[in-house]
Amino acid sequence: MNKIVKLSLALAASVAFASSAYAVGESANLDQNATVKVVNPVTISEGDIMDFGTVIKPASGTQFVMIDKGGIYDASNTATTVSGQGLGGSFDITGSAAATMTISVTSTPAGGLSLTDFTGGMDVGPQTVDASGEIANMGLAGGSDTLMLGAKLTIDGDDAAIMAADGDLVISYNVDVSYD
Repeated sequence: MNKIVKLSLALAASVAFASSAYAVGESANLDQNATVKVVNPVTISEGDIMDFGTVIKPASGTQFVMIDKGGIYDASNTATTVSGQGLGGSFDITGSAAATMTISVTSTPAGGLSLTDFTGGMDVGPQTVDASGEIANMGLAGGSDTLMLGAKLTIDGDDAAIMAADGDLVISYNVDVSYD
């Protein structure tokens, strides 16, 4: 029994010594780094203005004319076009080659005209505009590229602005480029 008592006292003393050695004045520290990705500002400038050419206005109802990013008329057009070819819109985009971005194309109908179904994509890159008018997770090879667009222009022959029109009409659309 004497051996058990001595062993118990020795074990208790070693536990007390071990716990007191780390309890008094204990501290720890760690140096850590923070990171930041610095990218060039995004710029966008208009190249070619989208041009649907000359179209005969509908006597009533709606008609449409579609052009692709190269300005070629679509075979399904219901509006009568006078000129042989339109012109797709283009935009030069610069930014950082080290980051991805999203491009959104939108338009609000105005004065009997609506612009929808944007098509096209980047001149160099393989990215194309999807059904929602967006190119997501796009990179700029070398920090610049050209966005080339086509669209569907719908003309409402029953709208007062169209009925009174005889000449050039303008409908606006917006191209938004932002980093992801």
